[in-house]
Amino acid sequence: MLKKIYNSSILNSWMSNIIVIISMLIAIPVVITKLSIEAVNVWFLFATIVSLTQGIVLGFSSTFSRFISYVYAGVSLNEVHTLKDKKELIHGDINLLELEKILNVIKPLYLILSILFVFLLSIMGYYFLDKPISMMENSSEGWSAWYIVLISSGIILYLNFYQVFLDGINKIALVQRIISIVNLFGLFVILLVLIFIPSLFSITLIYQLISMITFLTIAYFSSKNIKNLNLNIHILSFDKDIFLLIWATAKKSLYTTILANIVKHISSIIVAQLLSPAQSASFQFTKRIFDVIERFTITTFQAKLPVFARLRGRGDISSFTQLLLKTQYITYFIFLLGYMSFLFFGNYIVNFIGSKVELYNELIVLFGFSVLITRWVGMNLAVSNQANSVIEHFVITLSSIIYFVLIYLFIDTLDFYIFPIAQLIAMLLISPIIIKKVYPTYNTNFFSYEYKIFIPLILIMIIISYFGLLYIL
Repeated sequence: MLKKIYNSSILNSWMSNIIVIISMLIAIPVVITKLSIEAVNVWFLFATIVSLTQGIVLGFSSTFSRFISYVYAGVSLNEVHTLKDKKELIHGDINLLELEKILNVIKPLYLILSILFVFLLSIMGYYFLDKPISMMENSSEGWSAWYIVLISSGIILYLNFYQVFLDGINKIALVQRIISIVNLFGLFVILLVLIFIPSLFSITLIYQLISMITFLTIAYFSSKNIKNLNLNIHILSFDKDIFLLIWATAKKSLYTTILANIVKHISSIIVAQLLSPAQSASFQFTKRIFDVIERFTITTFQAKLPVFARLRGRGDISSFTQLLLKTQYITYFIFLLGYMSFLFFGNYIVNFIGSKVELYNELIVLFGFSVLITRWVGMNLAVSNQANSVIEHFVITLSSIIYFVLIYLFIDTLDFYIFPIAQLIAMLLISPIIIKKVYPTYNTNFFSYEYKIFIPLILIMIIISYFGLLYIL
């Protein structure tokens, strides 16, 4: 029993996220009470950029680790194109030669992508951070902190290759334990920094340093697993055919992830340019809390993605559907718990600590529904990907067009409320495509499956939001 708990990917993911979230929540009260409102605004912008980095990493990871999972489950790369039509259970042995070829393609890709990412991020930083940083009393501190974010983000993106390998061979529990242990020790250092030298530069430096140490530790244990499997990874062993096979799917995920992250995080950048630092900080604080809630929610689901890929690759639809339903129950419960806590207690906590940042209850509710519907879309697209039926690039393109058109038309009227409203409407308008394309990949339909989980969840959300606003107002 204890061994099962120790090796549980979900429980280890929860533990790592609890520790990471605690470290974030420790910093937020200090930041919003001790730093100037201009510095608070910049710090939240940094958090947005870091989230953008993590989102892009996630886009690569989901595709690359899925291919590793296929081969590790005994699925030949020649079968990848026919997975969406596979409905019969099969078994196979690990193909170490194909696994080695995949890794020899993925590692140099991460090196190239990390260099390109740092270049693009430096350009973004120059254009989007110039105004917010110039409003700080000490603008040089803001730029110094930004350089720390820029350099560390590039290093972390490259090192993510090692986590992709461990995730693909279903070593998620190991990865999450490493994250838990490093961040647990990091908590003590964070506390010392927050107590004795609370500044934008010092806070940014310590968080980015802990992130790099985390990924360096993951790289160490990943290298040991690669050695144990006698895999020879060398940049000169790059296989063009394997690259073309993987990239045919990965480029869609890359495009999708970049576009989805722009949609998700562009609101903070626009608000920081158009509104006062006080209004921008309020918006970004609310969004940041939902990013924390969403992170915990996403991790719960992603902990099972390699298992989903393995079951779907083998054609075990029955086990796949049962595990999916169970995982979604847990995922939605985590989201509901976070949403209710923020809605009912957010204002009290902010007022208690004497924060300079104000919360808007209506904005919390709008973010709640937009994030929930976005998570439903995201999970369904991930399910579709496991069958190598990739439609996310088309879906995200359409939703992004709707999102930006709505912002352009109504931003002057609805102020920063337009961002969660536009996201919610965009997700609802593309939902018929999800319903039509995804559910048949595992032999079901929307109503037969979702009457057990998502439809009741929406009703519960409406009731919670009604009584929450009534109680608070």
